[in-house]
Amino acid sequence: MSPLFLIGPRGSGKTTVARLLAERLGWEWLDADDVLEARRGKSIRAIFAEEGEDGFRDKESAVLAELCGRRACVVSTGGGVVVREPTGRCCGRRGASSG
Repeated sequence: MSPLFLIGPRGSGKTTVARLLAERLGWEWLDADDVLEARRGKSIRAIFAEEGEDGFRDKESAVLAELCGRRACVVSTGGGVVVREPTGRCCGRRGASSG
């Protein structure tokens, strides 16, 4: 069972829907931004301030590449996840496949 990625603009309800969908499927749910903040020990805002968008996107891409390898989970992503083509492809390809 490949992970499902929810992608959309900020404030569109991705995290809420991910949590509800995962519950209904009996899967785990993850918020990619929460995972990134926990790994780095700082907020997304702080990462942006210290490293700029490129630094943030590098870290976001690494987290999402790892999450692409998970099974049976629903992942809500940051609204800008599709800014980088390889990251968007990973989420789209894995999320669209059947498991």
